[in-house]
Amino acid sequence: MNKLFSLIEIVDISFERKFFMSNEYFANHFKRISCFILFLLALCFPTGCKKDKVEFGSSQKANIKEQEEQNQNLIFQVVQATEELEKHPDPTFLRNAVGRLNSWLQKKQKSKDFQIDPDLKILEEKIRELSNQLYQADKLYALFLENSQEKPTEQNGEELILLLDSIKKSCEELAQTIGGSILHNYAVLISDLAEKLNKTKEFQFGDRVSMLQTAIRQFELQPWFQFNSYAQGLDHFANLLKLEGRVFLPEDADYLKQVVWFRNIAHWAKGEKQGDLEIIQHLFNWTVENVSLTDPQTGLIGKVLQVPWETILLSHGTPLDRATVFMELLRQNRIDSFIIAPNSEDIPADFPLIVGVCLENEVYLFLPELGLPIPGPEGLSLNNGLTFNSIATLSEAAKNDDLLRKLDYSDEKKFPLTASQLQNVVAKVPTSPFLMSERMMIMEQEFSANVHTVLSISWQQQKERIAALENIQKVEHLWDGYLAILEQLIVPLESELLIQPYLYEMQETANLDTTTQNDKSESGLNNNDDPVKGPLRNTTSLKCPLWIGKILYFKGQFVGENSAAYWLQQGRVSDRLLKESMSHLEERTNMMITQIIEQNGQQGKSFSNEEIQEIARQYVTMEQQQHYFKVYMKVAARYYLALVSLNAGNVETALTHLEDYSLLEEMNQLWKPATLYLIARINESKGNYKNAVAIYRSFNDKFSYGNWLRGKWIDDLSNAQ
Repeated sequence: MNKLFSLIEIVDISFERKFFMSNEYFANHFKRISCFILFLLALCFPTGCKKDKVEFGSSQKANIKEQEEQNQNLIFQVVQATEELEKHPDPTFLRNAVGRLNSWLQKKQKSKDFQIDPDLKILEEKIRELSNQLYQADKLYALFLENSQEKPTEQNGEELILLLDSIKKSCEELAQTIGGSILHNYAVLISDLAEKLNKTKEFQFGDRVSMLQTAIRQFELQPWFQFNSYAQGLDHFANLLKLEGRVFLPEDADYLKQVVWFRNIAHWAKGEKQGDLEIIQHLFNWTVENVSLTDPQTGLIGKVLQVPWETILLSHGTPLDRATVFMELLRQNRIDSFIIAPNSEDIPADFPLIVGVCLENEVYLFLPELGLPIPGPEGLSLNNGLTFNSIATLSEAAKNDDLLRKLDYSDEKKFPLTASQLQNVVAKVPTSPFLMSERMMIMEQEFSANVHTVLSISWQQQKERIAALENIQKVEHLWDGYLAILEQLIVPLESELLIQPYLYEMQETANLDTTTQNDKSESGLNNNDDPVKGPLRNTTSLKCPLWIGKILYFKGQFVGENSAAYWLQQGRVSDRLLKESMSHLEERTNMMITQIIEQNGQQGKSFSNEEIQEIARQYVTMEQQQHYFKVYMKVAARYYLALVSLNAGNVETALTHLEDYSLLEEMNQLWKPATLYLIARINESKGNYKNAVAIYRSFNDKFSYGNWLRGKWIDDLSNAQ
């Protein structure tokens, strides 16, 4: 992996991760060597008239049986690959395994529950229309470039201007449907180009074609916004929206990965056998503790959106990311949920993010941004921490404004919701083109039998269930999830960069100091559970410690020889290694350049000063990037070890990790709020209410309201005792 970073070009390397990469890196980074040889299944089925019963001979029966066995073997390989993703960080492995199932999929009968959703069909048609417009614009645009072999005309310029105007309108219409910045920003870019071309009409005595050529050559269309590349991304998205398609796509493998991760978490995070409402509360509590709230990362095209599996891997996201994780966990327990929105075209800017959870014809209300449910009529109490004696339902909150006024922090800081706003609401249900596709309905019959997951839904049936509930005016798609998929298909680079520290390979045990490996306080576990105690593994194999550690954590494998704790320890880069990674950088750069010049000189090649400077810059960039990954790993591994210890029941060890203020200041923006929140929750669970309240009140970011409110409730209850 280290060689891959030699081509990285970064304009602004910071711990806020604002990156820019060259086309050369972009091309090389995503090349993967296939891990499988494709099976060719070419078995012929005899055909006959309806009136005749087809009789199979012994050889035909043998062929059919052999084919069934091969199909089952291929399905087993996919199941095994999804269950052992800690062994395969490269997505190519699982994608190839899923791709082998195409011949099997095409022969399966249509699922009786499958229906084409008209909303998605309309969206698919609009996406394809925009894509076709972009391909046409690309041909006209290319005529005016220097390398064009055809001579453009003024009419070509007029056609391009009209087409740009149409593209702008199409982007704006789609942006109104599914939101987001990627369509809006593209519309702005296209509008800017059209304006520049239109201005050439103002010069009556010049060569119009020459002016059009100059305007186009001066207009820098960024690689990710070029007509052709943008259209290709849209085409791929349209293929996902073609729900009746009988071909597995590469993104289907990522979806299967996501489903299995959420199933694994839901299995243990829901707690012991309890009532459904208690399970829901446990899953909400896990979500709040494991998804810290942050502003979205800023990329080259705006906000960098995350799909659910990325959010749980990174352990941070926006309030909507947190809400989506909660709803995906509920889905794996076959519990319907949705975002509640007012039934109005003009949604108030301060309308809170509310998740409604369906249970026994009631809708229970949760506030993911605040990290709290809405307390019900039975109120709150203290019992090893803040306890919700009941949770408000939609019907209760719509009739009783007093329930919502419990969410007011003070007379000056009131919660922006009233009972009247909940009397007729819209349910925005999280769906996806994967979840609603026929291929996943077919796959679920085989896949879920082995791994017990929810792969698909009948949208019409779910829509009818939710629409029948009290106070629900209408049911719609929550388009935000579609937007993240669309962005990643058009600009995959930015989301790839988010997870790079988790795919960073290191030699097992080589990153830790000897003193760290034998120090009980560093192990993160009790003596009896410490997987690092005893002989160290004698190995030099490269592994991705954060990736392996997080997946084993999702599985609930907290301690032991091959556990989350063991692998997260491998990610705790020592201070010595961090210092070494940036020491003598200038000297190492000069040595590297000297070696390159000598090696190429022997072959009669030489470099200009500009080329030498570029080589040096790329090398320094590579070293800085690797240093950043190591710093990120050091801090993240410490935080994840605290989560592992907490869920393994080792509360004191968790506190030891969280209260280690050797965590680097540069990472505080990302990890400090999450760390303080967990410390407060631990103090709360231990009955140290004064400490917990003090921490909750210390928050001062844009997401502080929920922490202040929790602290206020605990303070009021503890003083009343």
